[in-house]
Amino acid sequence: MIEIPDEFASWTVAREGLAGRTWIDSLPGLVASYLDRWSLTTEGPIWHGYMSVVLPVRRGDGGRAVLKAGWLNNESRGEARALTAWAGRGAVRLIAWDESTGVTLLERLDESRSVRELDGEAAAGIAGEVCRRLSIPAGAVELPRVADGAAEWVVQLPLDWNRLEHPFDRSLVDAAVATCRDFGPEQPDLLLHGDLIFDNILRADREAWLAIDPFGLIGEPAYDASSLLTNRWSELAAQADLRAAVLRRLAAFAEGAAVDAQRARRWAQARLTVDALWCLEHQPDVARYVVTVAELLA
Repeated sequence: MIEIPDEFASWTVAREGLAGRTWIDSLPGLVASYLDRWSLTTEGPIWHGYMSVVLPVRRGDGGRAVLKAGWLNNESRGEARALTAWAGRGAVRLIAWDESTGVTLLERLDESRSVRELDGEAAAGIAGEVCRRLSIPAGAVELPRVADGAAEWVVQLPLDWNRLEHPFDRSLVDAAVATCRDFGPEQPDLLLHGDLIFDNILRADREAWLAIDPFGLIGEPAYDASSLLTNRWSELAAQADLRAAVLRRLAAFAEGAAVDAQRARRWAQARLTVDALWCLEHQPDVARYVVTVAELLA
């Protein structure tokens, strides 16, 4: 029997309530069914992120892989579609996928070797380079579009800010809405990762670095700058000039991704404002520094 980590179960139930509890209870059986369906043998302990569990396995032909099962929502539904389109270019290879459950079989990488081990600016530069590798024409791939999200934020951001009783200065919302209006309507048909945090870029053999866990979006690469600007917060907070440190990371990403740094700054400020409002309700311990970086970028 597959044992689901207690921490992962607690996170899921806290986030999803009764539906999360039901899904956690069904997860061992779900994982076991795919081990049988795809002729897989377990090869090591299960590990997890915030939304998924991952089990190292050996395939029937002897190849090494991982079986991934995660909570299926609007963000996670795009992962396999994006990985299929990239076909290993700049990202982990998708071996098999069941769209009905979101369960995937993936190329096995070493999860202990991410860009997190590097200096923050160097890691940001590599994230930019990976972003550029992933920015290929979307073609017929069906994924959420930055343009649609931006149009929604124009309306929803002020409503959420009012509903949460003005948790920070209104200027952050105004700046984010302005960015969504200025840049949102005309977006290119390029594939984006959507969550380029340091832990989602792993050292590899066939390419120096490969991305994992994409949301899968269609839009401009400058949109992908925000996630890494709050990574390793203690390192950033120790800097004498926090704003300068954040901007150096942003510049390193922009150079690696070959995008305009000011456009990346504005998108990062908008996305972090959205994240801040979400964190205030769901992860209040994180909200403080997300708001701080959004303010620095505004």
